Amino acid sequence: MDVVPNSRARGLGRALASAARSRVPRGEPLFAQVTPGNAASMRALLAAGYRPIGQEVLFPLRRG
Repeated sequence: MDVVPNSRARGLGRALASAARSRVPRGEPLFAQVTPGNAASMRALLAAGYRPIGQEVLFPLRRG
């Protein structure tokens, strides 16, 4: 989810995350992914009722 800068801090991210639940049949899993450093998105997802279940760390391969 991406909210343009001049529309932030109005609860739109939380509303989008909440609305996603209505698009998935009851009982089916729903996952959201956010970069751990993206505090605003993390707060929006937590406020919408999502709970962290893990984390992912990406390691680039250096060639040289």
